[in-house]
Amino acid sequence: MEADHEARRITFRLPRDPYRPVAVLKAFMKMGLCLIPEDDLPYFKDTLEWVVSPDHGNPLLSGHTVMMELLPGPAQNSGAGVLLLRRRDDYCKVPFYFLNIAYGAQVFQVQLPSSTKDWVMKGHEVELPLYPHYSDRTIAEFGSPQTFALDLTGQEVVKGEIETVTFRYDDVTPIGTPVQTLGP
Repeated sequence: MEADHEARRITFRLPRDPYRPVAVLKAFMKMGLCLIPEDDLPYFKDTLEWVVSPDHGNPLLSGHTVMMELLPGPAQNSGAGVLLLRRRDDYCKVPFYFLNIAYGAQVFQVQLPSSTKDWVMKGHEVELPLYPHYSDRTIAEFGSPQTFALDLTGQEVVKGEIETVTFRYDDVTPIGTPVQTLGP
């Protein structure tokens, strides 16, 4: 932990547990597929098979991107929020379904691919729209969200990552007995 009391900022460097990116993507897909109405599940046959397969090498979703937003200011969500978005027009060049998961100041937007319903996107450059999770007031007060594209198709275990998290504060209220430091 690093504290800058003059700037009123505390920074934590937290080690991330080892993970396999494609397994994280499959976890997101499982969450989304569990929420899809039963009538639409036949459109996801390939995705369902890919998710339950222990073979992470299947390239069904190569190049698949997950969007992550970091919302500035106080946490927008006190718990977790889930939003499932469905395309109504089969000729609109956006994915058939999106899953949005929000907790704290993080929002993940995941495309739930359908080999039968996403045909309209094949061969086209598609810019995935982000569903807004903030207000104009939030932007005016704390700034714009940061958006990142995550490639979770990697099959190798990722180790040793450090997540840096910085908090700002207005005031310090001492609690308990002050801790004495040793040395000069």
